[in-house]
Amino acid sequence: MPVESDVIAVEMNDSIAEIVLNRPEQKNALSQTLARDLTEAVANLNETDVRAVIVRGAENTFSAGGDLQQSPDEFIEEVSASVDAIEKIHTSPIPYIAAIEGAAVGGGLELALACDLRIADENASLGLPETTVGIFPCAGGTRFLSRIIGTARAKELMLTGRLISGEQAASWGLVNRAVEPPAVMDTAHELTKTISSNSPTGIEATLRSTNEAFSRPVIEGMRWDVDLARTVADHPDFQEGKQAFLEGRDPEFQDR
Repeated sequence: MPVESDVIAVEMNDSIAEIVLNRPEQKNALSQTLARDLTEAVANLNETDVRAVIVRGAENTFSAGGDLQQSPDEFIEEVSASVDAIEKIHTSPIPYIAAIEGAAVGGGLELALACDLRIADENASLGLPETTVGIFPCAGGTRFLSRIIGTARAKELMLTGRLISGEQAASWGLVNRAVEPPAVMDTAHELTKTISSNSPTGIEATLRSTNEAFSRPVIEGMRWDVDLARTVADHPDFQEGKQAFLEGRDPEFQDR
């Protein structure tokens, strides 16, 4: 049964499903409700005959990340809920494709990294800028990104906090393909059609085998990161970073 949600939509087309992040007024930023509804949607799809799933954002933006107007406790609750959703996607027997239009930043990119494949608008903005606001990519970003593009490039992206284009992301292997903006969904659907024509048993075994080398360390590591994030979220740097971001100014972080 599709999940009933104001912030997640599930669209079915034969053996292909689309999960739509539906908070366009907030650029599809993550929230506790969205993360929990996403977890439920993925769990429900696992019980169907769906052969592939596309995750996209409403109104041509994948996701702008987390909500910086939350208190530290609310932020950690959101991160924990997001980790549940990311784990559910990463361990699903169904292939997930992230169709990235506009931006996939912070928690939005972490969600895309949990998917098996990523297609991006060549002009999209991707990155993990958490260090610029006094936190770190604590919903799987440090774990997934290093495995996908290598430690050196992952550290460069995370330590600088800069954003890169979909075209550069493709050259780094962060996304599978970068295409002109109108072609993102068409390309994602072409992939799902090819995948869905193959053996479901073979697909599931391939996903399990490919993830086996990393799945347990990644998931266990993400849980450890949530505990670490509790400490970082209470630090004055995070309060200053959030306030500076909301006020449109450069943050003034204290010395260690």
